Amino acid sequence: VPLTGDGYCMIDWMEELDAPVVIVSRAGVGTINHSVLTINTLKSRQIPIAGVLLNDLQQDEKEIIHDNGEMISKLTGIPIIGVIPHLKNVDDTLRDPSKRIECYRNWDMNRLREALRNESRSIIGKK
Repeated sequence: VPLTGDGYCMIDWMEELDAPVVIVSRAGVGTINHSVLTINTLKSRQIPIAGVLLNDLQQDEKEIIHDNGEMISKLTGIPIIGVIPHLKNVDDTLRDPSKRIECYRNWDMNRLREALRNESRSIIGKK
């Protein structure tokens, strides 16, 4: 995604930040191809990847979402952190703390914490 008119893109910024990236992919049909291409591109630029969140925008079948996540992880070695559930009213969900918690209750938060710890060690080693 270009961020400036001179071709500076989101991936350039991610590379500059040198922090673990969380990829948010749609959950349904077509996500395997897009996700694998994204992951391979990030890997080619040596951008650290914390994991993938699948975003259920279309209320896809749970089995499809699960299978897509399994295949993405199998093909890339990158873990699926969790699924962002379909939200009928995003504003309502974000305003209500209990509804917000339901959005990430089943995420692998340990994976995110591990990525941040590893990044902290990496930063300390660079100084």
